[in-house]
Amino acid sequence: MLFLRARGVEEWREREWCARESLDAGDRSNADLVAGTCRSIGRVERVAGVTSVSGRNRAESNGRVVPRFVGVVIPANDEETSIGAAIQAVTQASKHTSLEGVDVRIVVVDDSSSDSTGERAAAAVGPAGDVIRVEARSAGAARRAGFLELCRATEGLPSDEVWLATTDADSLVFADWLARQLQWRQNGADCVAGTVTPISWEEQPAVVRRRYESQMAQLGSGFGHPHVYGANLGLTKAAYLESGGIAEIDSGEDHALWDALKGKGCRALHVPDVRVATSTRREGRAPDGFSALLRSLESVE
Repeated sequence: MLFLRARGVEEWREREWCARESLDAGDRSNADLVAGTCRSIGRVERVAGVTSVSGRNRAESNGRVVPRFVGVVIPANDEETSIGAAIQAVTQASKHTSLEGVDVRIVVVDDSSSDSTGERAAAAVGPAGDVIRVEARSAGAARRAGFLELCRATEGLPSDEVWLATTDADSLVFADWLARQLQWRQNGADCVAGTVTPISWEEQPAVVRRRYESQMAQLGSGFGHPHVYGANLGLTKAAYLESGGIAEIDSGEDHALWDALKGKGCRALHVPDVRVATSTRREGRAPDGFSALLRSLESVE
């Protein structure tokens, strides 16, 4: 395990990394992709949950490359009480039977913590990953540092065979979180935005829960939902590099990345079956993150 006590966020040029390899999906529209993938997912769920991608290395499914490396970034700022559970959930997801033979690495980015976040993360991640430290106080900068670490670690692999994912230190990914993402990749997606569900409503007044659930019902959470959460994103390394990477901003880096991905023509899907449970704490780390959304619902007249 590698623990770096002080490491700044560095820049890199795309030419230093693998150029994005063309996929043989042609110019299929997202609508065609969603329709085909939904049919495939439906068959898989009825039979055995999630189809296996193990042992395929450069093998292809339906003409598309299946990742052989998965990297997960978890930014953390003063999260000593939750980081262990967050890492444990990702570790459990990495042990899904469909990921047999796939190399999974976790990178925790300890961003300016004044508590024991770094030490607890190092103990929890063990040999399955690394903990690095930055002094940025920025979710975007921390995620970017984590992705940079994973890009460097996979420099010798084709970038379309590397899958990058990110979640938050106050969140718990579901056991099939990575398996579902790779299923979508196997069916042609370059990037997926999943959904979040509250871990509990203990810290919030009842009115916030009612208004949140009403808002989610109006917006929808099925295929093609409008949500993008830094706690639940996945994409190929190729797509990440093509987009220019995640922005070093305090809030909204998830939406900025998603817009960049779509702007580059990546096959970007909003999916309902890639799920993460997240905290409903009243004071979050990102100025305009999930906690801010909940506070705004409390103040609605």
